[in-house]
Amino acid sequence: MTAIYRLPADQIQETLLRSIQSAFGSQEIEIIVRNIDDTDHLLSTQANREHLAQAIRNLDDPKRKVTLSLDELS
Repeated sequence: MTAIYRLPADQIQETLLRSIQSAFGSQEIEIIVRNIDDTDHLLSTQANREHLAQAIRNLDDPKRKVTLSLDELS
């Protein structure tokens, strides 16, 4: 069985440890702690990569640019 817990480090509480113990009992487990980089997730599938590439291309498309004055922003 695999379980992934994703949360900010400052929100780890004892209840998380009890939850892991409850789920895995006395089995030997491996706990890996790593910093989450959203870029890894965003590039994890071909569809995501294509979507991001298109979004970057859209930045250079003058038809997609909107120009506003400071007065229009307030």
